[in-house]
Amino acid sequence: MIAETTDGHTQPIPGDGWTLHRLGLAFDVPLTALDYEDDDSYQILTRPGERPALLTQVHHELLAARKNPYGLTLEQMAACPVLLELLGNGDPLTARRSLIHHIHELEAADQADMPIRAAAASLGLADQTKTHLDRLNNFGTEYGYEQRQVRRFSDKGLRELAATITTRPLNLARSNVDLFIHWDDTDPATPGWAIAAITHQHWFVHMEALQLSIGSHRNDQTTIPLETTAQRDKVWITTRYEPVFLTNLTATVVVTLRWPGELLPKYTTLIASDQAPGSIVTEAVGDRYGIVITQ
Repeated sequence: MIAETTDGHTQPIPGDGWTLHRLGLAFDVPLTALDYEDDDSYQILTRPGERPALLTQVHHELLAARKNPYGLTLEQMAACPVLLELLGNGDPLTARRSLIHHIHELEAADQADMPIRAAAASLGLADQTKTHLDRLNNFGTEYGYEQRQVRRFSDKGLRELAATITTRPLNLARSNVDLFIHWDDTDPATPGWAIAAITHQHWFVHMEALQLSIGSHRNDQTTIPLETTAQRDKVWITTRYEPVFLTNLTATVVVTLRWPGELLPKYTTLIASDQAPGSIVTEAVGDRYGIVITQ
Protein backbone atom coordinates (compact mmCIF):
# COMPACT_ATOMS: atom_id res chain seq x y z
CA MET A 1 0.00 0.00 0.00
CA ILE A 2 2.21 2.77 -1.34
CA ALA A 3 1.04 6.09 -2.75
CA GLU A 4 2.98 8.78 -4.58
CA THR A 5 2.91 12.29 -3.11
CA THR A 6 2.69 15.55 -5.03
CA ASP A 7 6.44 16.07 -4.73
CA GLY A 8 7.17 12.77 -6.45
CA HIS A 9 8.05 10.81 -3.30
CA THR A 10 6.17 7.79 -2.07
CA GLN A 11 4.60 7.06 1.30
CA PRO A 12 2.66 4.19 2.90
CA ILE A 13 -1.08 4.60 3.37
CA PRO A 14 -2.72 2.98 6.43
CA GLY A 15 -5.70 0.75 5.87
CA ASP A 16 -6.97 -2.83 6.15
CA GLY A 17 -5.99 -2.97 9.83
CA TRP A 18 -2.50 -1.52 9.40
CA THR A 19 -1.17 1.18 11.72
CA LEU A 20 1.05 4.04 10.58
CA HIS A 21 4.21 4.70 12.64
CA ARG A 22 6.63 7.57 12.29
CA LEU A 23 9.76 5.68 13.24
CA GLY A 24 12.50 4.31 11.03
CA LEU A 25 13.16 1.58 8.53
CA ALA A 26 11.19 -1.68 8.53
CA PHE A 27 11.75 -4.87 6.56
CA ASP A 28 8.08 -5.14 5.59
CA VAL A 29 7.94 -1.73 3.86
CA PRO A 30 9.31 -1.41 0.31
CA LEU A 31 12.40 0.78 0.19
CA THR A 32 10.63 3.05 -2.30
CA ALA A 33 8.38 4.04 0.58
CA LEU A 34 11.39 5.49 2.36
CA ASP A 35 12.61 7.87 -0.32
CA TYR A 36 12.30 11.08 1.66
CA GLU A 37 14.36 14.26 1.86
CA ASP A 38 14.21 14.10 5.67
CA ASP A 39 15.08 10.65 6.95
CA ASP A 40 13.58 11.51 10.34
CA SER A 41 10.09 11.46 8.78
CA TYR A 42 10.21 7.85 7.57
CA GLN A 43 6.99 5.97 8.21
CA ILE A 44 6.23 2.28 8.58
CA LEU A 45 3.16 0.10 8.78
CA THR A 46 2.49 -2.68 11.28
CA ARG A 47 -0.42 -5.06 11.70
CA PRO A 48 -2.56 -4.99 14.89
CA GLY A 49 -0.62 -6.32 17.88
CA GLU A 50 2.73 -6.17 16.14
CA ARG A 51 5.72 -4.22 17.41
CA PRO A 52 7.95 -2.44 14.90
CA ALA A 53 10.69 -4.74 13.65
CA LEU A 54 13.96 -4.85 15.54
CA LEU A 55 15.64 -3.13 12.62
CA THR A 56 13.06 -0.35 12.86
CA GLN A 57 13.65 0.15 16.56
CA VAL A 58 17.41 0.29 16.13
CA HIS A 59 17.09 2.73 13.25
CA HIS A 60 14.70 4.91 15.26
CA GLU A 61 17.19 5.07 18.13
CA LEU A 62 20.02 6.02 15.77
CA LEU A 63 17.86 8.79 14.32
CA ALA A 64 17.08 10.07 17.81
CA ALA A 65 20.78 10.02 18.68
CA ARG A 66 21.62 11.99 15.54
CA LYS A 67 19.20 14.73 16.61
CA ASN A 68 20.87 15.01 20.01
CA PRO A 69 23.10 18.13 20.15
CA TYR A 70 26.19 16.09 21.00
CA GLY A 71 25.16 12.96 19.12
CA LEU A 72 25.40 9.48 20.56
CA THR A 73 26.85 10.33 23.97
CA LEU A 74 26.83 7.91 26.90
CA GLU A 75 23.71 9.63 28.22
CA GLN A 76 22.00 9.27 24.85
CA MET A 77 23.05 5.62 24.58
CA ALA A 78 21.51 5.01 28.01
CA ALA A 79 18.24 6.32 26.55
CA CYS A 80 18.38 3.79 23.68
CA PRO A 81 17.19 0.52 25.26
CA VAL A 82 17.48 -1.64 22.14
CA LEU A 83 20.99 -0.49 21.22
CA LEU A 84 21.95 -0.75 24.87
CA GLU A 85 21.06 -4.44 25.04
CA LEU A 86 22.22 -5.45 21.57
CA LEU A 87 25.62 -3.81 21.82
CA GLY A 88 26.39 -3.52 25.51
CA ASN A 89 24.30 -6.01 27.46
CA GLY A 90 22.88 -3.04 29.35
CA ASP A 91 26.08 -1.01 29.75
CA PRO A 92 26.18 2.35 27.84
CA LEU A 93 29.98 2.53 27.69
CA THR A 94 30.28 -1.00 26.29
CA ALA A 95 27.47 -0.35 23.81
CA ARG A 96 29.04 2.86 22.51
CA ARG A 97 32.46 1.24 22.25
CA SER A 98 30.96 -1.74 20.43
CA LEU A 99 29.39 0.54 17.82
CA ILE A 100 32.66 2.44 17.33
CA HIS A 101 34.60 -0.83 17.06
CA HIS A 102 32.15 -2.12 14.46
CA ILE A 103 32.60 1.00 12.34
CA HIS A 104 36.38 0.60 12.62
CA GLU A 105 36.01 -3.04 11.61
CA LEU A 106 34.07 -2.02 8.50
CA GLU A 107 36.78 0.51 7.68
CA ALA A 108 39.52 -2.11 8.13
CA ALA A 109 37.68 -4.45 5.77
CA ASP A 110 37.17 -1.63 3.24
CA GLN A 111 33.41 -1.92 3.70
CA ALA A 112 32.88 1.52 5.25
CA ASP A 113 31.74 3.58 2.27
CA MET A 114 30.87 7.28 2.35
CA PRO A 115 27.40 6.73 3.92
CA ILE A 116 28.90 4.87 6.89
CA ARG A 117 31.51 7.59 7.39
CA ALA A 118 28.86 10.30 7.16
CA ALA A 119 26.64 8.46 9.64
CA ALA A 120 29.54 8.14 12.10
CA ALA A 121 30.21 11.86 11.82
CA SER A 122 26.55 12.84 12.20
CA LEU A 123 26.28 10.67 15.32
CA GLY A 124 29.20 12.52 16.86
CA LEU A 125 31.43 9.43 16.81
CA ALA A 126 33.96 10.99 14.46
CA ASP A 127 33.19 14.68 15.12
CA GLN A 128 32.51 16.16 18.56
CA THR A 129 30.93 19.37 17.21
CA LYS A 130 27.93 20.46 19.26
CA THR A 131 25.14 20.45 16.64
CA HIS A 132 24.08 17.97 13.99
CA LEU A 133 24.15 20.62 11.26
CA ASP A 134 27.67 21.66 12.19
CA ARG A 135 28.80 18.04 12.04
CA LEU A 136 27.29 17.69 8.56
CA ASN A 137 28.96 20.93 7.44
CA ASN A 138 32.34 19.82 8.77
CA PHE A 139 32.04 16.48 6.99
CA GLY A 140 31.05 18.21 3.75
CA THR A 141 34.00 20.57 3.99
CA GLU A 142 36.41 17.69 4.57
CA TYR A 143 35.13 15.56 1.69
CA GLY A 144 33.91 18.25 -0.72
CA TYR A 145 30.13 17.76 -0.47
CA GLU A 146 27.22 20.11 0.13
CA GLN A 147 25.25 19.70 3.35
CA ARG A 148 22.28 18.24 1.49
CA GLN A 149 24.49 15.55 -0.07
CA VAL A 150 26.06 14.76 3.29
CA ARG A 151 22.59 14.46 4.82
CA ARG A 152 21.64 11.89 2.20
CA PHE A 153 24.85 9.98 2.88
CA SER A 154 24.08 10.07 6.59
CA ASP A 155 20.52 8.85 6.02
CA LYS A 156 21.76 5.87 4.02
CA GLY A 157 24.57 5.19 6.47
CA LEU A 158 22.20 5.03 9.44
CA ARG A 159 20.08 2.46 7.62
CA GLU A 160 23.19 0.40 6.86
CA LEU A 161 24.33 0.60 10.48
CA ALA A 162 20.91 -0.47 11.71
CA ALA A 163 20.99 -3.47 9.39
CA THR A 164 24.46 -4.59 10.45
CA ILE A 165 23.73 -4.09 14.15
CA THR A 166 20.62 -6.23 14.01
CA THR A 167 22.25 -8.98 11.98
CA ARG A 168 25.34 -9.04 14.22
CA PRO A 169 24.10 -8.35 17.76
CA LEU A 170 26.64 -8.44 20.58
CA ASN A 171 30.17 -9.69 19.85
CA LEU A 172 30.75 -6.88 17.33
CA ALA A 173 34.32 -6.94 18.54
CA ARG A 174 35.83 -9.80 20.46
CA SER A 175 38.90 -10.63 22.46
CA ASN A 176 39.48 -14.38 22.74
CA VAL A 177 41.93 -16.50 24.69
CA ASP A 178 42.57 -20.10 23.64
CA LEU A 179 44.15 -22.03 26.50
CA PHE A 180 45.92 -25.37 26.14
CA ILE A 181 46.57 -27.36 29.31
CA HIS A 182 48.12 -30.79 28.98
CA TRP A 183 49.99 -33.34 31.07
CA ASP A 184 53.60 -33.74 29.89
CA ASP A 185 55.52 -36.79 31.07
CA THR A 186 57.92 -37.13 28.15
CA ASP A 187 60.72 -36.75 30.70
CA PRO A 188 59.96 -39.20 33.55
CA ALA A 189 62.22 -37.22 35.86
CA THR A 190 60.18 -33.99 35.54
CA PRO A 191 56.56 -34.81 34.77
CA GLY A 192 54.11 -31.93 35.04
CA TRP A 193 51.60 -29.63 33.44
CA ALA A 194 52.19 -27.38 30.43
CA ILE A 195 50.01 -24.28 30.01
CA ALA A 196 50.09 -22.38 26.72
CA ALA A 197 47.84 -19.65 25.30
CA ILE A 198 46.94 -17.89 22.07
CA THR A 199 45.09 -14.57 22.18
CA HIS A 200 43.07 -12.98 19.38
CA GLN A 201 41.99 -9.36 19.33
CA HIS A 202 40.86 -6.79 16.78
CA TRP A 203 43.64 -4.31 16.03
CA PHE A 204 41.45 -1.39 17.14
CA VAL A 205 40.63 -2.96 20.54
CA HIS A 206 43.14 -2.03 23.23
CA MET A 207 44.15 -5.08 25.25
CA GLU A 208 47.14 -5.33 27.57
CA ALA A 209 49.49 -8.31 27.64
CA LEU A 210 48.14 -11.55 29.06
CA GLN A 211 49.31 -11.99 32.65
CA LEU A 212 49.97 -15.33 34.37
CA SER A 213 50.65 -15.81 38.05
CA ILE A 214 51.14 -18.92 40.20
CA GLY A 215 50.79 -19.58 43.92
CA SER A 216 49.46 -21.86 46.59
CA HIS A 217 46.23 -19.85 46.73
CA ARG A 218 44.65 -16.82 45.09
CA ASN A 219 46.10 -14.32 47.57
CA ASP A 220 49.67 -15.56 47.26
CA GLN A 221 50.61 -15.24 43.60
CA THR A 222 53.90 -14.71 41.77
CA THR A 223 53.77 -13.27 38.25
CA ILE A 224 55.61 -15.35 35.64
CA PRO A 225 57.17 -13.56 32.63
CA LEU A 226 55.82 -14.90 29.35
CA GLU A 227 57.55 -15.18 25.98
CA THR A 228 55.36 -14.13 23.08
CA THR A 229 55.20 -13.99 19.31
CA ALA A 230 52.66 -11.62 17.75
CA GLN A 231 51.27 -11.59 14.23
CA ARG A 232 48.88 -9.04 12.71
CA ASP A 233 46.71 -9.25 9.63
CA LYS A 234 44.23 -6.71 8.32
CA VAL A 235 41.80 -7.11 11.22
CA TRP A 236 43.28 -9.37 13.90
CA ILE A 237 46.30 -9.40 16.20
CA THR A 238 47.19 -12.96 17.19
CA THR A 239 49.69 -13.48 20.00
CA ARG A 240 51.16 -16.86 20.90
CA TYR A 241 52.41 -17.37 24.45
CA GLU A 242 55.09 -20.01 24.99
CA PRO A 243 54.16 -22.80 27.43
CA VAL A 244 54.75 -22.49 31.15
CA PHE A 245 55.72 -25.81 32.78
CA LEU A 246 54.65 -26.80 36.28
CA THR A 247 56.71 -29.85 37.27
CA ASN A 248 57.07 -32.11 40.30
CA LEU A 249 53.98 -30.71 42.01
CA THR A 250 53.35 -31.99 45.52
CA ALA A 251 50.47 -29.74 46.58
CA THR A 252 47.58 -27.76 45.15
CA VAL A 253 48.61 -24.96 42.79
CA VAL A 254 46.47 -22.01 41.73
CA VAL A 255 47.22 -20.47 38.33
CA THR A 256 45.57 -17.14 37.54
CA LEU A 257 45.43 -15.60 34.08
CA ARG A 258 44.28 -12.05 33.51
CA TRP A 259 43.82 -10.20 30.24
CA PRO A 260 42.80 -6.60 30.98
CA GLY A 261 41.59 -4.31 28.23
CA GLU A 262 38.65 -2.58 26.62
CA LEU A 263 36.59 -5.76 26.25
CA LEU A 264 36.10 -8.69 28.58
CA PRO A 265 37.83 -11.68 27.00
CA LYS A 266 36.25 -15.01 26.21
CA TYR A 267 38.29 -17.98 27.44
CA THR A 268 38.21 -21.33 25.62
CA THR A 269 40.15 -24.18 27.23
CA LEU A 270 41.40 -27.52 25.94
CA ILE A 271 42.56 -29.88 28.71
CA ALA A 272 44.45 -33.08 27.85
CA SER A 273 44.96 -35.06 31.06
CA ASP A 274 44.30 -38.74 30.35
CA GLN A 275 47.40 -39.99 32.20
CA ALA A 276 47.63 -37.17 34.73
CA PRO A 277 47.29 -37.61 38.48
CA GLY A 278 44.92 -35.39 40.43
CA SER A 279 42.35 -33.02 38.94
CA ILE A 280 41.87 -29.60 37.36
CA VAL A 281 39.11 -27.08 38.12
CA THR A 282 38.73 -23.86 36.10
CA GLU A 283 36.69 -20.71 36.68
CA ALA A 284 36.29 -17.50 34.68
CA VAL A 285 35.26 -14.22 36.33
CA GLY A 286 35.49 -11.01 34.30
CA ASP A 287 38.92 -10.73 32.73
CA ARG A 288 40.37 -13.36 35.11
CA TYR A 289 40.63 -17.09 34.59
CA GLY A 290 41.57 -19.39 37.46
CA ILE A 291 43.04 -22.89 37.20
CA VAL A 292 43.27 -25.00 40.34
CA ILE A 293 45.53 -28.07 39.96
CA THR A 294 45.25 -30.67 42.69
CA GLN A 295 47.74 -33.55 42.85
